[in-house]
Amino acid sequence: MGLTSFILTFFLAEAYTLWRDIYTKGHDIQSHSNDISLLASTRAERNPLSNKFTPCALKTLDDVAGCVQLFNALMWSSFARKYRIL
Repeated sequence: MGLTSFILTFFLAEAYTLWRDIYTKGHDIQSHSNDISLLASTRAERNPLSNKFTPCALKTLDDVAGCVQLFNALMWSSFARKYRIL
């Protein structure tokens, strides 16, 4: 009984450590991606009359959003051994 409890406790602690590491990395990446998006949207050019983004600014913001999404996909795929080649 003691050996079983030790083994279960050990593997539960290892699983929690792995979960906490992935959770922390995900939170950090989400936080920094949000910072990039907010900076881009606050500095984008706006039409002075309607206070809406200009077409050029919308294109730039779409490009930034695509780059952030691509980075997010590649970052998570680097954690999986199956997709590490990406």
